[in-house]
Amino acid sequence: MKPTKTNNIETGVTESINRAHCRELDISGLKLWAEENLPRSSPIRSILLLERGSLTVEEFIAKMDIWLKLVDMVRSTMK
Repeated sequence: MKPTKTNNIETGVTESINRAHCRELDISGLKLWAEENLPRSSPIRSILLLERGSLTVEEFIAKMDIWLKLVDMVRSTMK
């Protein structure tokens, strides 16, 4: 039986998702930004500096929302 176009698309999407789960993102730039721009007393600075140098895409996405909220909180107190 010849594979259908839909099956090929589904297989391609599944393969892309699997590759994304394995890929790691380098967050050294983010860590450097935190070190240079956030006050030493900032909890988000400490959290970011304690992170590993690279995270999986899934880990990064899960943590990013919290990091952004904490950065906003720090910025509002710095004004």
